[in-house]
Amino acid sequence: MIWNPWKKIRKLEERIKHEMDCTDKFMELSVDFSNKLSRANDALKNIAAEEKPTSSGVVKRMVAMAREGLKQ
Repeated sequence: MIWNPWKKIRKLEERIKHEMDCTDKFMELSVDFSNKLSRANDALKNIAAEEKPTSSGVVKRMVAMAREGLKQ
């Protein structure tokens, strides 16, 4: 059996291109997810900052849930 190195090289180059495309897409998704987590964290901090001594029970429960979310 005659082995064609140029054919093998072409297949490997195609595989590398596919792997690079997958890596690029993964990086885009991970950056997007990181941004969403950051915004959610900021929102929880803003909710936690809303508690005042005169706040109603509903507000105090929401603040407690926000603080619990920030712990995790």
